[in-house]
Amino acid sequence: QEPMYTNSIEFVDYIKKATPDSLQYLVTDMFEKITLYENYVKKLDYKKINDTTYKVNLTLGCAKFYSDSTGNLKRGAVNDFVDIGIFNTTKVKNKDVEKPLLFTRVKMDAPEKTFEFTVNKLPVSAGIDPYLKLIDRTPKNNQYKFGETPEKPNLSLTGKDLSILIGGK
Repeated sequence: QEPMYTNSIEFVDYIKKATPDSLQYLVTDMFEKITLYENYVKKLDYKKINDTTYKVNLTLGCAKFYSDSTGNLKRGAVNDFVDIGIFNTTKVKNKDVEKPLLFTRVKMDAPEKTFEFTVNKLPVSAGIDPYLKLIDRTPKNNQYKFGETPEKPNLSLTGKDLSILIGGK
């Protein structure tokens, strides 16, 4: 029996044909180029509206970089769908476990954007790409607890002081 796809090029061509125009960038970024992101939290706060309602404000940033085979980076235009999460904690076997209050995908069509959400429990932390689905140059700045001051992101094209983590925290 012959394999369904004889090589990776044929497989990617099949994906391209099945992907709508609005998402073609994903095929290019995930399969054809070495794409790195710098997703970060710039500012986060919330305001208690009543006993069960909180208004959350998030200013988030997203930068995209393309790398060649030797590690030289070039800035790419950001126009991507990225996940956002707002979390609280609950006790599970006497341990604090993060649970999403809100998890949604937004269009990052500018380097930084501010979002406002309403949640029905006290928010503890929030972030962009919190489950690290994208290859991020500095994943530790994707999510912060409310009350913490986010670090300024490194948006330079040099790889100095970067720690790339793929999948996981």
